[in-house]
Amino acid sequence: MLLPANAVEVVKDGDESFCCTVERDLLECEQPTNLNGLFLAVTNKKPTQASITKVKQFEGSTSFVRRSQWMLEQLRQVNGIDPNRDSAEFDLLFENTFDQWVASTASEKCTFFQILHHTCQRYLTDRKPEFINCQSKIMG
Repeated sequence: MLLPANAVEVVKDGDESFCCTVERDLLECEQPTNLNGLFLAVTNKKPTQASITKVKQFEGSTSFVRRSQWMLEQLRQVNGIDPNRDSAEFDLLFENTFDQWVASTASEKCTFFQILHHTCQRYLTDRKPEFINCQSKIMG
């Protein structure tokens, strides 16, 4: 799997594989020492389960703390904000939660969307999330 330059791949207890791209949350822009990130995880064991985990790294710490976690089935919508310009902003809508994000660059957002879209197509059989306001290259 190809990962962005700032991605970290972690294996936890041999049960889950994690791919994380560290991004700054809209709410954390004034405190750049606290980084938020999203882990997209797929279990190695059957039945396969995929999840998105919101993590935070506090100033002076090298580890991440889990803040929220959603099963991929709970993801309802991925909003790229504006398909006509390169923007780092995006929104994720889950069953009961709405999260706003700003990637480090528009290119990193595109890479994350491509990985997320591919993971949804591969592991979700019933209800797949809607990808709206996304550039066509993401769906390729």
